[in-house]
Amino acid sequence: VQKMTHGVGPDIVIETAGVPIVFKESLDFVRRGGIVIEVGHFTDPGGVEIHPNVVCFKDLDIRGMWAYPAMQFKTALSFLKNTQAPLDRFITHRMSLADTAKGIDVTGSEGSMKVVIEP
Repeated sequence: VQKMTHGVGPDIVIETAGVPIVFKESLDFVRRGGIVIEVGHFTDPGGVEIHPNVVCFKDLDIRGMWAYPAMQFKTALSFLKNTQAPLDRFITHRMSLADTAKGIDVTGSEGSMKVVIEP
């Protein structure tokens, strides 16, 4: 993404991993004046240190969401259908349903971005 944006960073980062350090990395990753959306921390996996000066210096908007309103599915599906971004590059592993345990082990490991379990 940094290469595609010539080092500027994306306008919006939607963090859905639910891992506190990834939220902090989202603040570093998004462009100046960008938006970070944190989605669905349903449990409390702990905290992470964030310096307010980063938020202010980069002029960031941070938004939190507990769950997805139904209308957002329509918007998301439209985006996925019409985007030119190479989204398939984000899927680093595909596993069968029988290999679900292996897929869970791979998740979060180095070189893993998105693990898909296929029936």
